[in-house]
Amino acid sequence: VGLERSGDPRFSLENLAVGPSLQIYETMFSDEGKYQYRVITDSGAKEIQFSISVTAKYKDLITSTWPEYVIDGGPASLYCNATGGYPEGFIHWFDHSGTNWTINSELTKVPKNINGVKSVALSSKLTFKSINLGLAPFRCIVFNSKYVQDGENTLKIASAISSNVTFCAKASERV
Repeated sequence: VGLERSGDPRFSLENLAVGPSLQIYETMFSDEGKYQYRVITDSGAKEIQFSISVTAKYKDLITSTWPEYVIDGGPASLYCNATGGYPEGFIHWFDHSGTNWTINSELTKVPKNINGVKSVALSSKLTFKSINLGLAPFRCIVFNSKYVQDGENTLKIASAISSNVTFCAKASERV
């Protein structure tokens, strides 16, 4: 049985004995779109139309607070940033007991296209006018466009009071 190929060499047929399946190697964003797949065997011909969506996982999950040292009962903003994902995803916030604080956050999505490589940078800000440090630590979870988790980071909030106590103890050690 002869095998004729046409089109992109990154596309190949696999599992011919079981029933042919299409394997695509080194997928690129430019591969997105509609395709026509035609297989002719001793049993006959089959033509299928399908579409391909290309995705990229979010990475580089970074969390921070402002101010750096937070006062219990004082104002605070929690930040969570993720890059490299495609298509656009979501960021959710949870406290130590699992309560979802996402509704109180602001999510910014910045699409990028650098030399044909698409991505969306996500940035979430959760602001408290008066934070209860008893809710810490907070977890920032990044989901892809299908709400499948791509990453998670636990944000431990540095208390301004603990920092002052540590500073005073270190200063007294030098005396």
